[in-house]
Amino acid sequence: MQATDQDVPPAYATAQAPLMTGRLAQARNTATEALKTDGPSAQLFLVLGQAHPAEDDDDHDNRAEAAHQEGLREFPDDLGLLAAYAELCLRSDHLDRPAKFRRVPGLTGPLRELEPGSTAALRVEQILAPAHGQAALPG
Repeated sequence: MQATDQDVPPAYATAQAPLMTGRLAQARNTATEALKTDGPSAQLFLVLGQAHPAEDDDDHDNRAEAAHQEGLREFPDDLGLLAAYAELCLRSDHLDRPAKFRRVPGLTGPLRELEPGSTAALRVEQILAPAHGQAALPG
């Protein structure tokens, strides 16, 4: 389920601010603490998922994937999480991490079903096109 403005926790803004300025550890710490104190939030999982791969390190890449997967277990229809996880998988090295790369169709399908033409679906489509030499998502 996609969050509305009323659903966005204040902790999200607090965690997102350092993410936007490159203070990745602070963003992760803020999001992690807010998840512990406030409970699950799609937006906080999204911050974790975005802050880890920005470190450009395999351990952080694995933690980003875990954050996305945990978030999607709690919020399976959240377009932001679906798109961010699809993007993470698309940007992974398909030779180094083929299993992650093969998850893309399972993530892009729900994006098209839930909200075709949404900003999230279009963003993934733009990333997918050069990755697969296609102009649009298959199907």
